Amino acid sequence: MKNVSIKTASVAGSKVKRHEGLKNQDSFFVKQYGDFVCAVVADGSENQVYASKGAKNICSDVGYFLIGKAEDLWNESEDIIKKHVVDVIRATLRRMIYNYGGEARDYGSTLMFIIIKTDESKFIIGNLGDGVVACDFDTEYNGKKQRNFEILSISDCSIGRTTYLTTCSDVEMQLKVCRTGIGNKDTLFKRVWLATDGCYQHCLVNNPNYYTDSIEECFDRVFKEVPEDDASFVAIEW
Repeated sequence: MKNVSIKTASVAGSKVKRHEGLKNQDSFFVKQYGDFVCAVVADGSENQVYASKGAKNICSDVGYFLIGKAEDLWNESEDIIKKHVVDVIRATLRRMIYNYGGEARDYGSTLMFIIIKTDESKFIIGNLGDGVVACDFDTEYNGKKQRNFEILSISDCSIGRTTYLTTCSDVEMQLKVCRTGIGNKDTLFKRVWLATDGCYQHCLVNNPNYYTDSIEECFDRVFKEVPEDDASFVAIEW
């Protein structure tokens, strides 16, 4: 089992939510088992009554399912992985309605996940709604080591549409699952970031030092300045 380094953050934003005030409605999950690491990040919809419960439960249930079945899922198609995740989402929604009441729409959240096999440079990512999946890794050019940063998946409701949530009727169509990778198995450093839209906006889009700060310094901005929206990330280095 290869050692991995995991860094997480989740900070409540200054904006007051409609139903839950200043409560942080983001949630994250990250766990390593054998050669696999799985991370999930969810952002509860601020307009929903049970947004924080929805994000927390979806995050946990999807996360435990993915890490528990990681070896099997690694060899499955993207469509089969999507079907399994959608089944987990729907089962979780039914359980929350039974336990807490309300309707499915009351628990809406975004969802991002990643499955990493630590002895490879490839991984599986899933994205539903706002957020960003990005990576940084080292390459060598003319004998010098260079740090690269690349955005792999991004969805941002500021472009003029409503975000997609775990409660949308066409979740099977809107959940995107794909395989991708960075560098190769011999790349000395590789790290993947999963970040909510609040984190993306605060640390990258609205960061005046974006072009001079390192990636770590950009994302660490959530610890130094209170973001407007809840801001969360998971970073996995292997």
